[in-house]
Amino acid sequence: MEQYTHRLARWLNGRQHTVTVAAADDLRREASAPTVSVVQTRAPEAAVIGLTLRHDTLRATYDAPEVEAWWHAWLQEHRPDVIHVQSGYLTGGPLLAAAARLSIPTFVTLHDYWFICARFTLQHPDGRCCTGPASAAKCAWCTHGDRRRVRVLDRASSGWASRLASALLGIGPVAAIAGYGEAIAEASRRRDVLRARLAGVHTVLSPSRFLAGQMVAAGVPAGRIAVHPVGLDPIAVAPRAPRTAPGLELVYLGQVARHKGVHVAVEAVRRSAHAGLRLTIRGGLDRDPGYVAELRQLAGDDPRIQFAGPYVAGQLGSILSDADAVVVPSIWYENYPTVILEAHAAGVPVVASRLGGMAEMVADDHDGLLFTVGDPRDLAAQLDRLVSDQALRARLSAGCRPPRTVDDEFTVLEARYAAASGAPTT
Repeated sequence: MEQYTHRLARWLNGRQHTVTVAAADDLRREASAPTVSVVQTRAPEAAVIGLTLRHDTLRATYDAPEVEAWWHAWLQEHRPDVIHVQSGYLTGGPLLAAAARLSIPTFVTLHDYWFICARFTLQHPDGRCCTGPASAAKCAWCTHGDRRRVRVLDRASSGWASRLASALLGIGPVAAIAGYGEAIAEASRRRDVLRARLAGVHTVLSPSRFLAGQMVAAGVPAGRIAVHPVGLDPIAVAPRAPRTAPGLELVYLGQVARHKGVHVAVEAVRRSAHAGLRLTIRGGLDRDPGYVAELRQLAGDDPRIQFAGPYVAGQLGSILSDADAVVVPSIWYENYPTVILEAHAAGVPVVASRLGGMAEMVADDHDGLLFTVGDPRDLAAQLDRLVSDQALRARLSAGCRPPRTVDDEFTVLEARYAAASGAPTT
């Protein structure tokens, strides 16, 4: 979302709008530190407000009276025509509350699931995908149980508390849980506060239909939500050289982390018997060295799997011009992965998990292939199809359509701002 915000600020500045960008630092501070510390600077595209917010409770991440008071004073002084929130965490809830009190039109773009999931990803602590925040009890287990703020006294018990928790949460046998009532009350309060905050904004913008549906299911008014796909900067892709040998050049692009499912892709390649299938993993290898070590062990000495490390934006066109397909094996509900837009812009088919926003961005058997999430066998079967069938690869590549451009998206967004605020477009 940082790159998105920077692009938007630059575009609006180029359209002669006055832009202020606020960014919140979530580092915890010693108790004697002020709740809100502010540094204001100036960048070429916008004025910049750097907020450092002291927080030591879950409530402080979404409902902080001192942060709301600071925003209320700032908004009263500067009176912006419109506010656009890109992240709810820490400052979003208080900012939305202050804006509503002053009747300033506000937009929220959903980049993740934070407004309905304190863990951001709609995943349980063990990595399983959540079916949705159906109850405060279910959310309380996720947000508190894995942080040891709820204590399981005897997991082996089969008493009434175990049966009740199992029925409510779907987490298997547990026993008496100390402090669980308090945890449920806090999860319920978070849900109600943030639902009220979103009910007061002008428009909630969701890049994917899937995320919009999750928000409505969680109680956000459907009339407040608009599906608004993000745009993409043009990518310079060199003409692809004719392949002289059979095989498939498969590339993974992005964060090398467990929720991204890189291990699923590695295992799928190991399962394939095709010697010409090659997987190149492009992404930083230092962020989670433990996971990278697992991946290297899973890959073994298979020469078909290469860990190529990170890349910069200027290398993307070259990487995609050498690829026959891009794999997006995420095991969480991806919202609107930019990598799929980038691949399609370059005419490269995508093989993705049949899950979340991925399943609506990739048209199965038209511009890519979908496989069962977390299933390396199914992924291997799809990859074997691509290796063996050059006509299929050509057809999928021809099916790729250029995504919406940044200019197209932001022009629509500018019109939304103008309609909400009554200010003319430039």
